[in-house]
Amino acid sequence: MQGHIGPGAAEQIFQNQNDQATASNGNKQKSQPGNSRRRNALAERIEARHQPQHHQQGNAQRPQHDAAEAKIQTTPDTQKVEPPQKSNPDAPIAPKIVVKDPKKEKDDKDLTPKERVLKDYTRLLESIDENDSKDVVNFFLSSLATAYDPHTEYMSTDESDNFKIHMTHELVGIGALLGQKDDGAEIQGIVVGGPADKQGELKLNDRIIAVAQGDDEFVDVKYLKLQKIVDMIRGEKDSTVRIKIVPADDPSGNKVIAIVRDKVPLKEKLANAELLVTPPDLGKPLKVGWINLSNFYADMENGQVSTSVDVERLLRRLMKEKIDGLVLDLRDNGGGSLDEAIKLTGLFVPAGPIVQAKDWRGSITWRDCENEKPVYDGPMIVLTNKASASASEILAAALQDYRRALIVGDKSSFGKGTVQTILPVERYMPFFSDKKGAGDLKVTIQKFYRIAGGSTQLKGVEADIPLPSIRDVLDIGESSAENPLPYDTIPARKYPLFRKDPFPIEEINARVKSRIAANPEFQNVVDESARLKEKIDRNTVTLNLLEREQERLDTEARRDKQIDERAKRAKDIAERIKDAGFKVYHLTLDNVDKADLVPESAFTKEMNSGMRTASKDDDSGSDGAKFPYGIEPVKLETIHIMRDLLELDHKPTTASKTEEKSQVGAKPQAQ
Repeated sequence: MQGHIGPGAAEQIFQNQNDQATASNGNKQKSQPGNSRRRNALAERIEARHQPQHHQQGNAQRPQHDAAEAKIQTTPDTQKVEPPQKSNPDAPIAPKIVVKDPKKEKDDKDLTPKERVLKDYTRLLESIDENDSKDVVNFFLSSLATAYDPHTEYMSTDESDNFKIHMTHELVGIGALLGQKDDGAEIQGIVVGGPADKQGELKLNDRIIAVAQGDDEFVDVKYLKLQKIVDMIRGEKDSTVRIKIVPADDPSGNKVIAIVRDKVPLKEKLANAELLVTPPDLGKPLKVGWINLSNFYADMENGQVSTSVDVERLLRRLMKEKIDGLVLDLRDNGGGSLDEAIKLTGLFVPAGPIVQAKDWRGSITWRDCENEKPVYDGPMIVLTNKASASASEILAAALQDYRRALIVGDKSSFGKGTVQTILPVERYMPFFSDKKGAGDLKVTIQKFYRIAGGSTQLKGVEADIPLPSIRDVLDIGESSAENPLPYDTIPARKYPLFRKDPFPIEEINARVKSRIAANPEFQNVVDESARLKEKIDRNTVTLNLLEREQERLDTEARRDKQIDERAKRAKDIAERIKDAGFKVYHLTLDNVDKADLVPESAFTKEMNSGMRTASKDDDSGSDGAKFPYGIEPVKLETIHIMRDLLELDHKPTTASKTEEKSQVGAKPQAQ
C-alpha cells in the first residue's frame, strides 16, 4: 500500500502493508483553533491586497473551488495563506446560507451596522439548524481528536471521499460545478467531455431544484446544504441520476434531465508547465522551464495517476526545448503522496536517501529514491512559500541537503514534520449503527527528518534566497498551532553531494537585495509588512468611528496609488520593448506531446481547467498581465535569480560517491 502526506492526506511512510499513515499539513477548518482561524482570515485579507500575486497555470487566478461537483462559497476569510486544508473538491467548507427575507436583500455594503450583524447571526442560526445527527457526530469526534495534537483529526465519510478525489483528481459524477444560489444549486461549470457535457441538455446557470436516483421519486433540494446536494448527484459509475432544473433561459419553467454517471477527470490541479523566453531588454535571452505543482497527487489503489510520471513528461518536453534552467514552483503546495515526493526527487538526484522518520520508541527508518541517475541535472530553483508543507518540505529539504537546487521564496516553509496513520473508526467504535458511515481517524505516530539530521518541524525549510513576503510577519504555520511537537534532530545519513562546491549564495543574495531595493513592488510589500507588524504588536484598535473610517480611506488611497504607479510602469516598459517582451508557452498534460507549443495569447482557462464556466472574470491574460513585463514580481525575480546562478556559478560537478550508507540490505520496516 502506498502512502501520502499533505492536506488531510494519508501516507504510508515506513509502515507495513496493513497500516496507512499520514503527514498532514494542517487540520481542517472545523478543527482549527479559533485564534488560528482569525489569523488565517487576516492573512488572507492582507495577502490579497498587498502580496505580489504569483501565477500558476494549474491554479489560474487562485479560484475558490476545485474543478469538481461543488463550488465553495466563502467570504474573504477563505483559507489561503495557511497551507491548504484538507482539500474538498466537491463541497464547500461553509456553503452560502440564504437569508429568507421577504424584502429584497441589500448588498452588504448598503447594510447598516445593525442589519449586517443581524444578517450574520441569521446565517449562523440557519447553518446550525441545517445540521443533522451525522454533522453532530462529525463535530464531536473532530473536537475530541484535536484535543491531542494539531494533526490528529476525525474525517467523516464525505471528507474521506473528498480526500480520495483530491489525491486522484478524479470523481464519479456528472461533471458539473455547483454553487449555492438562492434556494437551490446553480450550474457554474461543466467539465468538457464529461457526462453532462456529452448528454448535452444541462447548461450553465441552470438551477437544480430536485434530484432523483434512477426511477425513484424526486427529492426537493431547496435550502439543503450544497454538500448534501452533491452527495445526491454523485453515485456509482454507469448509474443514472435525474435532476429537475429551472433552465437559465426559461426561469418560469422546469425541465427533467437524466444523466448517466461516469468518471470525471479534474485537470485544473494537475501538474503543468511553462516555457519562458526572456526579452532582450533583460540581457541575453534565456529559456526557463517553469513547472507548477499544486499537490503531490496519486492513485493509491490503482496506480493510474502519478505526479512523478506527469512531471517527467513535462520535464522531458522542456528539456527537448533546450532550457537553460528549471524552476519547480511549490508555492501553496500542501503536500500529498510521500511515494510521489520521493520519486519526484529522484528525477533530479541519483539514488540515495530522501527522508528519515522516528517513532515514539525512537526507532529510526529512512526512504530512498532508486533512480540510477537524474533525468535532469541542469541549474534548478525550487520556489516555496509559507504555505508549502509536508511532502513539499521533504522534496525541498532533500534537494537543499544534496546541494541540488537553490530554495527561493518566503523565509521558511510551513514547518510540518509529523506523520499520521489513518484508522477506520468502524473497527474501534462499535456504537455506530451504520458501519459504512463511521469515517476515519488520523492519528500522529511519527516525525520525519531531513537526511542531514535536522527536522522540518516548526522551522520548515529555510530559503537560501529569501524574498519579501507579508506572510513572514503573520503568526501562521506549524509554530502557530496549539501544542505542536518540538523541533529536534537525529543522526544524519550518509549521502553523496550533487556538487562539491556550495552555491554562490552570498553573491546572489547581494544582487537580489540590490534589485529589491530598487523594485517598487517589493518595497510595497516591505512597507505593508512593517505597517502590519506594528499593528499586530500594538494589539489594539480604535473604537472611534471617525478614526476607523480614516484608516480605511488611507488604506484605499495607498492601494490605489500603488495600482496607478504599477500601471504606469507597465505602460512605460511596454512602450519601450514593444513586441520584444517575454515569450510564454503553456504545457499541459493534454498538449505536452504535440509538435507545436501553445503561446500565451492562444491559451485559455478552458484549456487549463478542462471546464467551461459561467465566470464573468476577464479571461484574457494571466495573473501577471498587470505587472511590468506581464510577469508577477516573485516570478520575475526568480528568473533574475536563475540568471545570477548561471552567471556566477560554474557547471556543477557531481561529487564522487566517497561515502556509503552506514546500513545496507533490505529496506527497513517499522518495528
